[in-house]
Amino acid sequence: MYFLFRCLVKNWLDADRIILGLAWISIPVMGAFVLEQLTGRNIFSTFGGVPEITMVREGRLRCQGAFSHPIIAGCFWASLLPLFAACWWRPGPHKRTLVFGLFTGMVIVLCCASSTPVVGVMAAMAGGVAFYLRNYLRSIRWGIFLSLVSLHIVMKGPVWSLIARIRIVGGSTGWHRSNLIQEAVNHFGDWMLWGCSADAVLKWGIFKGDVTNQFILEAINGGLVTLSCFIAIIVLAFREVGFLWHSKLHNRYLLALSWALGVSLFVHCINFLGVAYFGQIFLLWYLLLAIIGSLSSYTRLGPGR
Repeated sequence: MYFLFRCLVKNWLDADRIILGLAWISIPVMGAFVLEQLTGRNIFSTFGGVPEITMVREGRLRCQGAFSHPIIAGCFWASLLPLFAACWWRPGPHKRTLVFGLFTGMVIVLCCASSTPVVGVMAAMAGGVAFYLRNYLRSIRWGIFLSLVSLHIVMKGPVWSLIARIRIVGGSTGWHRSNLIQEAVNHFGDWMLWGCSADAVLKWGIFKGDVTNQFILEAINGGLVTLSCFIAIIVLAFREVGFLWHSKLHNRYLLALSWALGVSLFVHCINFLGVAYFGQIFLLWYLLLAIIGSLSSYTRLGPGR
């Protein structure tokens, strides 16, 4: 999928058309989610693959539409919100459509009734605010890093135990996600070289062996090398986003879109702490990486590359 998208997305116009297309798609998708919220029935169950009766947790319907899981559905649209928001500065007749896509995406996230997508939306909002502080981004990054280190030193538990306190939606399993990180650290020797099996994870005491963390899943699948490569991909993508927005300071829309690509990448990283990706969202993840890579190459080398 990544290499296919690298071939299909060649310039800024291609990226703009993809975002516009996703905004149009969000309208009927929102309609399906609202219908599911009102009726408690998933119309996509006719085609199989999803349950007919919408799942309920602590009295709240968790809509999923055609997606593999409500969390995946929410994370999918939460990561698109920054791209829709950037189009506020887009010239042309489709500006209202893209702004409406921002509204529809928020409605879908609310219908999913899951904490991880909501935290993703909060991360997107923080990334939007950071746009106005972009000249101090290095200082902000160091400040956040030093704050986390300081908290890790002074707290009774590790800094990732703060995840256990996140309870935005009823029934949230923040403790499970915090415990998963702790057990991965405790059993570093089990997965360090080449990962470990699902049976080994069950012995960690994880609830049903449910690995709800993309970083830990990469470590389990391939050890320290695979985890390092995964992190390296993210770091390189952020580096290229930095190059993009620095190169588009005199074009308001392309500057905002470049920044939005970085915010969307940041939302995915936040999502990775609460869920291991599966299903349709892989398409969006590889699409984002491909857009960043293609636009970076296009900007560096020009149309004649």
